[in-house]
Amino acid sequence: MCAFSNEAELEQLLEKHPELLGEEEESIAFVDRQIPLEAGKLDLLFVNSDGLPIVVETKRSMNPDARRQVIGQVIDYLASLTDR
Repeated sequence: MCAFSNEAELEQLLEKHPELLGEEEESIAFVDRQIPLEAGKLDLLFVNSDGLPIVVETKRSMNPDARRQVIGQVIDYLASLTDR
């Protein structure tokens, strides 16, 4: 198990190594971090080779947020991105 002292450390790792997101078959390009949206701050935004957005919300295992809450947060971020 890998331990991160904070979520920013995990974000930096993913920014430098997007292949860790598990998309080996297609290329993923980093776009930006901590993007202010109407729904809140999006941790990381990538795009795949088809130009589709990949939204990443980082949470440390000790974070008490429920998975359902995090999934709702990601859906809100995607909705905010498509409304622009």
